[in-house]
Amino acid sequence: MSAEIPPITQLVRDYIDPILKPAGFIRDGRVWNRSAPFGAHVLEIQSDLKRTDGSSRFTVNVGVFIDNLWSLCWERPKPAFIREVDCYPRFRLEFLTSGFNSKRRDKWWILNDTLSVTEVGREISIAMTSNCLPFFDSLHSIADVLKVPVMDQLPLERLQRALLRELNGEDASERLYQLSRDSYWGNFVDKAHLRLKQNRER
Repeated sequence: MSAEIPPITQLVRDYIDPILKPAGFIRDGRVWNRSAPFGAHVLEIQSDLKRTDGSSRFTVNVGVFIDNLWSLCWERPKPAFIREVDCYPRFRLEFLTSGFNSKRRDKWWILNDTLSVTEVGREISIAMTSNCLPFFDSLHSIADVLKVPVMDQLPLERLQRALLRELNGEDASERLYQLSRDSYWGNFVDKAHLRLKQNRER
């Protein structure tokens, strides 16, 4: 008797891989990467531990990875396989499908049987083909990435946007100065800003 396939595995196999693999994505576990002119497109399933009723809960994270931004922030080789947490911008699938509605930033799906896998799988499939792939395909430059209306709530996100603006030829020096005065992030910001200046001098 064969082992029962977990619902999340069935969802990936039957509804997500058939869309993403032909589009050029490769998968490692529950993370998908596709190369882009400036870095990579990233999708990742984030799931909870199995709940007491046997069901599982998951969400889908969307991310854009920019090689030059990573180098400025971290000064180390980029990961062999990129996670959503390594990206900027990054957000939930629901935020994208809602047209970047700030009131619909998060959604989790529950899987508990074959029927729920079918229903959720169809919803995810539509989101991938109608929203995710067109979104990624619309990003041809850093200028396009800067148009994504994410809410930069964390200091690191604000720094990443400022650095992207500089990489796009804009002047974000005042923003970088403000961030450098942060008691926790200031030293990190100064190092990233210095690397930016050194890159320009080469």
